[in-house]
Amino acid sequence: MNRKLLLGAAFFLAGASLAKASDLPPTYDTDWTGFYATLSAGYSNVSLDGKQTDFVEPIGLDKGRGNDSSDGAIFGAGAGFNYDMGDFVLGLEGDISLLTNDNQLEMKDTVDADYDWFATGRARAGYDFDGTLVYGTGGVALLAADFDDGDAHDSKTYVGWTAGGGIEHMIGESLSVRLEALYADFGSEDIDLSAVDTDIAAEMFVVRAGVSWRF
Repeated sequence: MNRKLLLGAAFFLAGASLAKASDLPPTYDTDWTGFYATLSAGYSNVSLDGKQTDFVEPIGLDKGRGNDSSDGAIFGAGAGFNYDMGDFVLGLEGDISLLTNDNQLEMKDTVDADYDWFATGRARAGYDFDGTLVYGTGGVALLAADFDDGDAHDSKTYVGWTAGGGIEHMIGESLSVRLEALYADFGSEDIDLSAVDTDIAAEMFVVRAGVSWRF
């Protein structure tokens, strides 16, 4: 949690520096309306909380619990549409990313986890400070994960929700840079591995920078 707080502080300090750039008068139209594509990269933290229960026993004995948190990098691409209402900007955005994270849960069995992709579909709403957009965002999130206990393998696509915020600054008529932070909660999934019932919950924290081209 301390790491997340420090990352959040770094995010807002960097955002303040980006916002200060808006003090310079732009020499181009600052209308956000239109479609855009984005490339992004940054930091990701994936946390898992697992439980294994042996249902061979009549009452279902709890065989072990485990949790693990991993740091990694995230690289992604996305697209969206903005509608500029003057001071306020509304939009929709979708993206998909690759992760370098991997986790290991020590329960009754050792379960290894790695990830294929992370994706979101979100609404955005923000206020435009003459070419600098400060926004909140939220929507649906998906996480594709592979689990292995040495004897069996299972793949799951978690579906959950995400919320966060960011700051985006125009650096040209068709180019902008952004910094955003997202939290995603995927709830729990039953993982089909061995005779022991395995239930694993997942959550994520992401801080990423991006470049967007408007067209």
